[in-house]
Amino acid sequence: MALYGPVMAARPRAGRLFPAALVGFVWTLPSLLAIQLMNLHFGWWQFHAQDGVISRDAAGSLSGVGCPVGCPSDSRFSANQRYRCFLGIDLLLMPLCEPVVELGRQWLVGEMLTLLVVLAPAQLLARWTLHHAQLSKRAALQVLASGGVFVLSQTLCNSHACLS
Repeated sequence: MALYGPVMAARPRAGRLFPAALVGFVWTLPSLLAIQLMNLHFGWWQFHAQDGVISRDAAGSLSGVGCPVGCPSDSRFSANQRYRCFLGIDLLLMPLCEPVVELGRQWLVGEMLTLLVVLAPAQLLARWTLHHAQLSKRAALQVLASGGVFVLSQTLCNSHACLS
């Protein structure tokens, strides 16, 4: 609910805000899993959570990125300003998340990659959807996102012995 709530909050508004927020949100699901898989290899951070864990990742950490990322941002701010804001908030809050999050020596590498792989495409996809722009790029990102969601669901299902 923490992830889908902001998308639902956009629904009552007119126009394309809801679909824009939804496609931005959908991008975050497989891209965050990809980042977490790289994190498991490189050790940028570790989560020490007992409950609410998805693929060895704390579910609460997903809401930190997923909530604001999926929603189209206020057009008064440039993309560069938004990215700096997200980075500043994360640089401030990540070290304060101990003991749940233990940061590795190279955690900033993972942080920058997360901005490039999760935040930037989600924001672009949401903005392009909102403004009817970049149809071919939008379609390409939507194909990647939906394929990623399929792979994510299969991965989680296989790791938790879901019924087919």
